Amino acid sequence: MAALGTSATSEPNQWICVAPQPATEDGDASIPATRYGHTALLHRNRWMIVTHGYYHSKVGKGGVFLDDTWCFDVQTLAWRRIGPGAAASDGGASTQQRGAVPLPRFEHTAVADGGKYMYLFAGTDGGRRNNGGRTYLFGPEAEMSDLWRFSLGDHGVGGNWDEVLPASPASAPASAPAGAGVPGEEAAAMWPGARCEHGSAWASGLLWVFGGLEGDASGSADGITALCDLWSCAVSETPRRRGKGGSPEAIWSTHAIVAAGGGGDVGGGSGAAEPAVSARYGHGMVAGRWAAGSGGKRGGGSDGFFVLGGRQRSRTGGARELLGDFWFCDTSADAAMDTGSDGGGGGGGGGGGPAWHRLEAPGLPGWEPRFHFAMAALPAGGFLVLGGNVSPGLLRLPVDGWVFRGGQGSTEDETGGETGVGTAGGWRRFDARGAMDDGGHEHPYGRVHATAVVVASGAASGSDDVAVEGASTVLLFGGESTRPYMYHSSVWRVSVD
Repeated sequence: MAALGTSATSEPNQWICVAPQPATEDGDASIPATRYGHTALLHRNRWMIVTHGYYHSKVGKGGVFLDDTWCFDVQTLAWRRIGPGAAASDGGASTQQRGAVPLPRFEHTAVADGGKYMYLFAGTDGGRRNNGGRTYLFGPEAEMSDLWRFSLGDHGVGGNWDEVLPASPASAPASAPAGAGVPGEEAAAMWPGARCEHGSAWASGLLWVFGGLEGDASGSADGITALCDLWSCAVSETPRRRGKGGSPEAIWSTHAIVAAGGGGDVGGGSGAAEPAVSARYGHGMVAGRWAAGSGGKRGGGSDGFFVLGGRQRSRTGGARELLGDFWFCDTSADAAMDTGSDGGGGGGGGGGGPAWHRLEAPGLPGWEPRFHFAMAALPAGGFLVLGGNVSPGLLRLPVDGWVFRGGQGSTEDETGGETGVGTAGGWRRFDARGAMDDGGHEHPYGRVHATAVVVASGAASGSDDVAVEGASTVLLFGGESTRPYMYHSSVWRVSVD
């Protein structure tokens, strides 16, 4: 297996398998189990941190929910198990042997605060913790709403999990963060409802959660519905007592969903009144910056997050179609001036809330609305989208990728060939070539519930190991494919500029 970015693998726009599929679905001491619906993030531009997930066993164990955490070193191309949690060979049960661990789950979210912590929120175990996995459930016996913090450390080796509990009224601030204007005891009692397949991002110093899927007390698929709520969370530490460290506490705030200018299509510049963001699940959500009114040109701009696609769902029937719309939510302090709203969905007074800007969705040939795709921020701004499901019914998994940079791009695709069409709002197609792995699998990203991270150029080991000069490296991990039908645990890389 060639090292990341060495001359043997540095051909631009070609996928290379840099860490193999495990010999068994459970993995082993050096390779994690196969999985999808997991999360992955990049820590200090060197370590890909993967946690939790799910796979359905091919050897008669049924559905296996995972609670383990792994670190993939982009310099050594080696996996390392970090933190507590059970092995997949034990059926994914949480042993609690080395301290508290978030329960096994998938379809959760996990984001880093840019420093030393990863925050995991919500997800589902299909009711396993209540019925032992006899049937798959939706609703309050399946979905979760807990928040956990994992210490990443300076060297990607990780540490322990701490559950983040509601702040006590005494420690709650006079008003909740981000202008929600919810006083003391009320702020301490607020908490998002249980959900899965939601989106999360870290922006403006806060954890943000939007949308997702929740079930009702029936436990059946007929009782699930997509959500359209927006929350922010500030995490603080309780005071140290008697030489002991403090524990993390959460102050949640809920925000109205308000388009910038009171409903205008600010991103497109039309100024026409349009509805605010609709309920959805399985969408992509990633932190970034955007300069409203700039036509998407990079540089400057406000902190916030992008939201793309997803799927509709209502327990009262109605549309269950895929969504292709594209939004930026401005979470900066200046956003209140755009919304003209108090933004504090859970209480009155005290300033404005985030402003949603509708942007131009991909308009290039081949693009289709989708959900359950991989989405990763690019170091120079914008993001990358890979795969997903473009069918509201059965699985239909495209082997495609898309790059959003903002502004107007070139008319070349990622292979360097002319596309014959211009980009739309800073979008361009990402068509990397495949390379066979040991199992004969050529295209690694015709998948759902996979994850991607992007390593900035120069992060691989030594000056000779930069993937492609001037380019960054995409790492794709996990997911479910149909051709062949399997769950994945290999790591693939490709350059992206």
